[in-house]
Amino acid sequence: MFGFAGAILAGTALLLLPFSAADGRSTGIVDALFTATSAVCVTGLTVLDTATHWSGFGLAVIMLLIQLGGLGIMIFASLVGLLIARRFSMRARMTAAVEARALSTRDVKGLVRGIVLMSLTIEAVVFAFLFPRFLFEYDYGIGEAAWHALFHSVSSFNNAGFALYSDNLIPFAADPFIVLPICGAVILGGLGFPVLLQLRKEFRKPLHWSMNTRIMLWGTVVLLVAGTVYITALEWSNDRTFGTVVLVALGAVMTGTITLMIMTGDGLDEVLFESISAFATVGLSTGITADLPPGGDIVLIILMFLGRLGPLTLGSALALRERRILYELPKERPAIG
Repeated sequence: MFGFAGAILAGTALLLLPFSAADGRSTGIVDALFTATSAVCVTGLTVLDTATHWSGFGLAVIMLLIQLGGLGIMIFASLVGLLIARRFSMRARMTAAVEARALSTRDVKGLVRGIVLMSLTIEAVVFAFLFPRFLFEYDYGIGEAAWHALFHSVSSFNNAGFALYSDNLIPFAADPFIVLPICGAVILGGLGFPVLLQLRKEFRKPLHWSMNTRIMLWGTVVLLVAGTVYITALEWSNDRTFGTVVLVALGAVMTGTITLMIMTGDGLDEVLFESISAFATVGLSTGITADLPPGGDIVLIILMFLGRLGPLTLGSALALRERRILYELPKERPAIG
């Protein structure tokens, strides 16, 4: 938690520098903090126009924060898994090792190195698809095409939601050579390192896949297919897609929603959508983020931070806490399905 907070503060300090902005003037501290938080937490919400407000240096800082945040989450989640495994009995650790086979409880340096190398490799592949398209189809210069390909490959694999265009990637909605590589990077980044590692080693041996890998793959396929069919059916005849959104929020999301409604006077649907987007680190917006007062920005900053680190940190704290149990409940592995 302190590591991510430190990265956010360092990024904020860099974004506050006058030459981080395109006009050469220092950005407001709340706006800089919001942007750094959104980048490190790979959320994608913005209060400033990414394409026009930031200079090349500022955009490079944002891309670096995205990369650090994405790698940090993957490494942190993997290390928490190792720590939890080491707190189990030897029998439980051996059973987990047999079932998972994705992570070694001994080679932490190898784990970190593997995550970094795999991330950079996937980003390089996406870059290789995007670069020639930007270069030849959109008549970018070599440097500009390389920069756009690099930024969007990093942003997409880390599920950050940032783009170098004021309307995000809408201009490329009909270009499969841009959209599909970015979609692929988003999907691969969402699967997580243990799944990617096992697929790399045992792609042709599905019978050897762990339960975690099977759940992630099937869940991803089902959600993507079902979500695509559902949205297509719902919006097939709707020219103004994505109408009134009604969701039920709990905990931090409801608190943030109520606070924002009091601060801004905006309607429930817009504020609730924005709060859930921040807490779930999605990055979709109804367009009110840029018009929020500083207090509203702070609320979304807190939601982004809690949404990115809260569940994982709480889970690891519960799993790793010291406790002495004087009894042991009987265990059994039920067959599900």
